[in-house]
Amino acid sequence: MNNKFGELAKGLAYSVTRTFLCMAAAGQFAARAGAEDLYVDAGAAPGGDGSARAPYLRITDGLERARRDRQGGLGETITIHVAPGTYSGSYSSARLNREPGLELLPILINVPNLTLRGATKLLQDVSELPTGAQPGTETVITTDEVVSSPNFTAALILIAPTTDGGSTDGVTVSGFILDPQATVNLPQDGVPELQSIWLDRVAHFEVRQNIVMRSGDGVRSRMSSGTVSGNLFVGNGFAGAYLSGGNGAYPANVRIIGNRGFNNVRGGAMLGAFGNTIPLDLGANTLQSPAVILTVDPASWPSLLTATVNDNDFSGNVVYGLRCGAYPPDNYYKLKANLTARLEANVSGNLFNGNQNYGLVLDASFPPPRSDKNAVSARFDLVLQNNALTGNGRATALFTFERFTVSLGTDSLKDFKYLSGSLYNLNDTEGETLGFDYDNPLMDPFDGTVLNNSLIINGTVMPSGIKISPRSP
Repeated sequence: MNNKFGELAKGLAYSVTRTFLCMAAAGQFAARAGAEDLYVDAGAAPGGDGSARAPYLRITDGLERARRDRQGGLGETITIHVAPGTYSGSYSSARLNREPGLELLPILINVPNLTLRGATKLLQDVSELPTGAQPGTETVITTDEVVSSPNFTAALILIAPTTDGGSTDGVTVSGFILDPQATVNLPQDGVPELQSIWLDRVAHFEVRQNIVMRSGDGVRSRMSSGTVSGNLFVGNGFAGAYLSGGNGAYPANVRIIGNRGFNNVRGGAMLGAFGNTIPLDLGANTLQSPAVILTVDPASWPSLLTATVNDNDFSGNVVYGLRCGAYPPDNYYKLKANLTARLEANVSGNLFNGNQNYGLVLDASFPPPRSDKNAVSARFDLVLQNNALTGNGRATALFTFERFTVSLGTDSLKDFKYLSGSLYNLNDTEGETLGFDYDNPLMDPFDGTVLNNSLIINGTVMPSGIKISPRSP
């Protein structure tokens, strides 16, 4: 009986297992059947239908198809596969009419649950951080135009909602070399104004395994949540990535994981506690994006960013490895309200070495001009663990309640106010920032205002004052 029972049990188990495997396979097949794959190849013949056999010529065409299919009721993932090649675009409607093979810039993604996938394969070092592109796989998005964009809101790729109902949740961009050539095509003022990727009010985004170069900021986000991982940021005019805060309707919870950033004019990455509200530049697109509206209601303020910054190498930049800033380049202070910007960040396992000034900077970023009478404050809560901040040109870190360029003497103290009533609270049990510089006076040196700011490290209130080290040659 026991042997018969054992054989029966084994037979039943086999039958059940086989049934579940068949069901799983059927489910996977159904998922694959419901998803859509579109193909783009810069070397393709005009008039393709987006199939693997007859790809579209432009990424623009693939996205137009994706919009139609999504509006037609397709709910599954849409993946646009982009073959190696150079995809150059224009912001000028007149030029696009003359040269229909150009991409319409910015490449606007307003389709949820969409993956835009280039073919670039990144080479990695022994730390599994990117070092460059595998020859022959390069999928490049670029432009040869000099772009003058108000407040730096033009981009190669814009991921944003649109007034026709387009939305953006679940967008992934991977496998590209994004090169606006900002160091080649500079506007008259010599400041790079073109970003590579702008993310606005996006949930569950992924920007991964790209090379982002010669932009203003490589990747910018506001009021968005998602992950920036495995990218190489090199030679950008500001930071490799600048991710900023959100509100209850559009929270900002970001992860910066396993990236490398070097030779950027500002630094590897920046966390901005308060998100900006600047209208976006949609270039030649006829679609529009709804404005971000701020009111006197604090619930509307994009004033909180939570961030995880792990296992990156942000070494060898001009000013900093990582910057945590309070306020954006925006007219937020015209709310005529007392504002507080909040940042909560866990920073671990990173290399912030050999930057020309500091490994880590905490600052006011863009505080209001002195003509504004409202107080602005910030609260930063950082946990630091297992990071390296060695060989930086001035010190391990700078903690300033001013704009860091004022603390370093390159901007005038008469132009920007100090934060007041602010708290920088660091948990640095390993002493990674020992020897830090600081700009934390009791009173504003310009007008004598009592500031009431506090720098607390490991539960101990640090003495007030100003200490800025000279930069080593």
